[in-house]
This record gives sequence, C-alpha cells and structure tokens, in this order.
Amino acid sequence: MDGFLGINKPSGCTSHDVVNQIRRLFHIKKVGHTGTLDPMATGVLVLCLGKYTRLSQYVTASDKKYRAEITLGVETDTQDREGQIIQQSDDVPEGVDALRDIFPSFLGKIEQIPPMHSAVRVGGKRLYELARKGEDVIRPSREVEIFTLDMVHYQKPILTLDVWCSKGTYIRTLAADLGHRLGCGAHLSQLQRTAVGQIKLSDCHTLHDIANVVDAGVEGAFLDIHRVLNLPRLTLSVAQTPKFVNGNPLIDIDADRENFEQAFCVFDCDDHLIGIGRWHTDGFRPECVIAQRES
Repeated sequence: MDGFLGINKPSGCTSHDVVNQIRRLFHIKKVGHTGTLDPMATGVLVLCLGKYTRLSQYVTASDKKYRAEITLGVETDTQDREGQIIQQSDDVPEGVDALRDIFPSFLGKIEQIPPMHSAVRVGGKRLYELARKGEDVIRPSREVEIFTLDMVHYQKPILTLDVWCSKGTYIRTLAADLGHRLGCGAHLSQLQRTAVGQIKLSDCHTLHDIANVVDAGVEGAFLDIHRVLNLPRLTLSVAQTPKFVNGNPLIDIDADRENFEQAFCVFDCDDHLIGIGRWHTDGFRPECVIAQRES
C-alpha cells in the first residue's frame, strides 16, 4: 500500500501519534510524516505510506502556510502557551499601526534561532532533551524565508496572522521575535497549518472519519501525486525504465538539460511513479528510486 495521505491533525496529540494510528488502521509499518506539528497545533499533516516514505524529503521541502494566534504581553519559556510564564508586560499596542510598522522587517530571508524546546540537534543532543534538564545552550541561527505576513485580526492582546513561509520556520519563534520587536513580549497561543505546498485543509481527512474513508476504498483516500510533489513530470520508455531503475545515466530523453537544480517525477510507460531524477554532467540519473530493481 503506497501513497500520500493528508490528515487534519487535532490538537493534543503528537505527529507521531497520528503516524501510529494510521499504521494500525492501514495495517502497515512504513508510515512517516513530512513535517512535525507541535501537540497544541492542528492542521495539514501529509503522511507517506509504503515505498513513498522514500519521497518524504521532497514533501518536507515544500513551503508551508499557517493561521497563527499570538498573545502579546506574555512571554513563556517554550514560546507557546504550553510553557511557563517568564515575563509579562502591560505595554501592549492599542491599535494596529504599531504592528503593521514592524511586519516588513520580518519579510523575506531572515535569521531565526531555534527554540530550546525543539527537536533540533546541538552537539548530538535534541534541544528539548537539554531543556528538560534545565540547560540552555548556544544555538546557531538558521536562515528561513517569510513570503507573506498578513494580519487577520487584532483585538488587544490577541493578534491573528496568516503566514506563508519556507520549510524550517518556527512560528513560535516568529511570535516571540514579534513580541520582542514590539517591546512587550509575546507567545504563540494557537496554531493551524493551513497548507503544505499545494495540499490544503480541504484535501485532508480527520482521524475521526479516516476509518470510513478507508472502508470506502483505500485508493480514494490518497492525495494526488503531482499536487504533493509539485515537480515536472518525465515519462520513460520501456527500454529506458530498467536503466533508470538500476542507476544508469540516460542521455536520449526529452527533458530540460540546462537546469541541473530541477528534480523530475519519473514515471514508466504504464504511468507508475518509479522515482525522482535529476540531470548530471553524464546524463539524467535517478536521485531516489521507488520501483523494484530489475536483475
């Protein structure tokens, strides 16, 4: 059983909890998610099943969209509502002008320092493991990109934003950084992921109804491959397919040879996805193969 599945994750469970439930329901061991959502967060969680787990990196690389509720005037040690309050301020903006003035400085490529309560590794240790021991270590900043930052609503002290950002962006950290820039502090109080690449909430099943969907037909529950991967398509001939599957370079194919950064979804002549390929100096080579290798 191979495919991509969209789940609307509920609050109160981890991404791994969702993976375990799908494993039990589909009676399959190979299930992986493509981007962690914190337990308090809800929304789009794209899962890879079966051999499609090999393609998870291509989904994880997709841009993300969020609806974020930020509480101004209260800082927590986790940068979200589940942490301990470490500082409070009454100097919260009354109107929206002060908020809009700082938005431009958060657009484009920015540097973020991962929160201590995160799964990032420093010195071989997960940061959240160190945080639980009361340790606070120096974390290298990482570059992320905020494409859009739109105000949905503001009623002091609650600010609601729609965020479109690159992979690896911590919305908790964005909330805390906004609070620091305003001088009053802030934390993330609600979060919903509304899209992963082209996959939206409307494409996802709830855990409550997924069992009924499976009973109606497993294939009908899967997401469209092209929308999930969002890569150009390349179809190989009968003769080309075994060469690709076995890792040999292909020269006689119709694909953009100039763009060596572009990955392609590769299909056989029966319209089965067999892997991801990319141009190299010696030809078009497989980057990830999910078809069975031929002897």
